[in-house]
Amino acid sequence: MKLGALVKYLKIPELIAALCFSLFLTMGYLSRISIDNVTFTQYGKSETISLPLARDIAVDQPFFMDFDVASPYNFAYDMWIIPDDCADEITIGSKSIDLSNVRNRCNFASGFTLANKELAPYRQSGKTHYTVKLHNGGGPGGFMVFVKMNSIVGWLINILAIVSFAMFFVVLARRFHFGKALLVLFFLGIIFRTFFFTMMPYKVFSMDVEGHISYVQYIIEKHDIPSTRDCWSCYHPPVYYMAAAPFYVLGETLGMPGTTGLQSFSLLIAVLTTFFGLLFLQNVLQGRALILSSALWIFWPLMIMVTPRIGNDQLFYLLHVLCMWAGISYFKKGFGRYLIVAVVSAALALWTKSTGAVSIGMVFVFIVGRFFTADGFRKPSKSEVAAWIMFVFVAVAFVVQKMLGGELVGNAGALNSAMKVPNEAYNYLFFDLRNFLENPFTHGWDSSMGRDYFWNYALKTSLFGEWTMLQTPAGRLVATIVSVLLLGIIVYAVRGFWKTRLGFVHWILLLQGIAFIAALMALRIKYPFACSSDFRYILPVLLSFTPFVAWGVTLNESSAKWKVVGYTLVLGFIASSAALYIMVM
Repeated sequence: MKLGALVKYLKIPELIAALCFSLFLTMGYLSRISIDNVTFTQYGKSETISLPLARDIAVDQPFFMDFDVASPYNFAYDMWIIPDDCADEITIGSKSIDLSNVRNRCNFASGFTLANKELAPYRQSGKTHYTVKLHNGGGPGGFMVFVKMNSIVGWLINILAIVSFAMFFVVLARRFHFGKALLVLFFLGIIFRTFFFTMMPYKVFSMDVEGHISYVQYIIEKHDIPSTRDCWSCYHPPVYYMAAAPFYVLGETLGMPGTTGLQSFSLLIAVLTTFFGLLFLQNVLQGRALILSSALWIFWPLMIMVTPRIGNDQLFYLLHVLCMWAGISYFKKGFGRYLIVAVVSAALALWTKSTGAVSIGMVFVFIVGRFFTADGFRKPSKSEVAAWIMFVFVAVAFVVQKMLGGELVGNAGALNSAMKVPNEAYNYLFFDLRNFLENPFTHGWDSSMGRDYFWNYALKTSLFGEWTMLQTPAGRLVATIVSVLLLGIIVYAVRGFWKTRLGFVHWILLLQGIAFIAALMALRIKYPFACSSDFRYILPVLLSFTPFVAWGVTLNESSAKWKVVGYTLVLGFIASSAALYIMVM
């Protein structure tokens, strides 16, 4: 290759950003703090294992976890230990420290943290050996440990890697004609997601995470798809788990936990979901309405929470959003290749999660809508015919599958009866406003936090999942502010619907929204457990909701007062959401 050609390629912005990201990622990898040589010991017998540990361990019988923490450049770090059930003692080098007075030493959900100042006096340069003595209080036992870098130099390398990662996608987005404001929002959204990803270990804000990991591990070890009885989550379709398996292997190959590889996959999915969602909105909105709707899409609280989460929900989000973008592009431009993308995405969405039935339905709407809005009969292209044939095969396969029966939720019979909720019409029609405002968060096990009412639980989980993100007064106050602002935003969404003249695009948004809400309601009716109405199942419905909010705020005939209040609500909602996550991190 001639020098001139090489210089020309090096001027490509995407390539420059990719090279910078690769450089800082390599620097981060070489200076990373890693956990090595993990062994499990009980009754004097030791075996080398991979983390996390999860197995049957006799009650009240001590066991030991040994591991080395390597810090090549002696960067400081904090250590987060999640015991199952209790950590009794930790030995650092030759120094033993009693943990009996440490808060949360028996908390198998959140664990406890040993700060750098507690470790530093005994930590050795380069590599330090740790031994944790534990005992199991009942049920399966286990252990997990994370290290969090606490070094300015290390953080600087990570920040540069994060910025270059974000810049790669931003310069890529420029080729899709994103405006400057949209590019800035997209950049900030990626930065926010990536920082949250670096701060959140895989067990935090996760759902059935061990079951999802077991599914991936089965595929890697057996080179086969498990039966529904092989793990808790094995009733799910296999597409996500097959796609995630290489990332698990890559993580372990690079000397990191496989779970870090799975979380990296989730981060990539989250960024792509955001990107294609913006492309969809760009086909639906313009001007200030586009900016408002995009800002809500990017910074919606649950959109951020799912970023580092391991599970098949995230891939469904991406595939459905990709289907919607391709479908609206086909409707507007008429190119059959877009319809092929929509059909393939919908099929993969269906084979990722049963909610993909909504994706299949939306493809049908795009096909019919394009047919009836075309100017007279026109000869279909070969790509359109191919897409129609593919769609028929997918639709027939879906119908046959439903006719053959089988449980929609394969592990429903094993759900704890304490999660059951009332299943009367009243529970779907009534909205407990007082409870919604008095309880900043909700939970699937506690009726006093609003789980008995469909709309209470769905709206709360659309913000924070079923997690109490912060117990501090400040955290609960910010969460309450977010909840109040959501109610105001809903008013503007209704206003946007009521005062907007409905065209085909508006009907697309409405039909998607109705389909998702109906699917969530039907799931709770069939399986009356609180978790059945978790908003995470229908997160892409935000693509139907946020445009109507934006129209409600920016209507030309609105008074200045209406517009000022609307902009204040949206900006306050985004700022409060961001503030809450900053406090969590």
